[in-house]
Amino acid sequence: MTQTQTTALCIYTLHENGIHEYSLVTPTREGYDELLTHLDRVFRDSPADEHLRSLIDFSSGFPPLQYAFQRTQVLLKKYPNRTKGSKVAYLYTSSTLISMVRSFISLFRLNNSDNRFFNVAEREKAMAWLAEG
Repeated sequence: MTQTQTTALCIYTLHENGIHEYSLVTPTREGYDELLTHLDRVFRDSPADEHLRSLIDFSSGFPPLQYAFQRTQVLLKKYPNRTKGSKVAYLYTSSTLISMVRSFISLFRLNNSDNRFFNVAEREKAMAWLAEG
């Protein structure tokens, strides 16, 4: 059964196939904090050896990048090996900031996970890629 938690800032959905979806409703600091709260809970509550599959939807826009970088760094230090073997698909509408976001992922050593970027129109393609395991 699909489980969804919705706030005015972020929507978290655990799909029946095990994919975790985080949709930023409001691309603000507060919205990003809400997204990280859900991610923190998933990192904490999932078995340590589980290879998480996540869809992060930035179709509403990106939060302030410097703030997002700083807050993400704090979370990743808390769970230093949690992204190992995981798959993350990012949805976006504007390609303007994608190169910066890709650099950010490299900077924080998220390369121990498989990361791909999809235009919002490719949502089903992103879900299919994540479902491959």
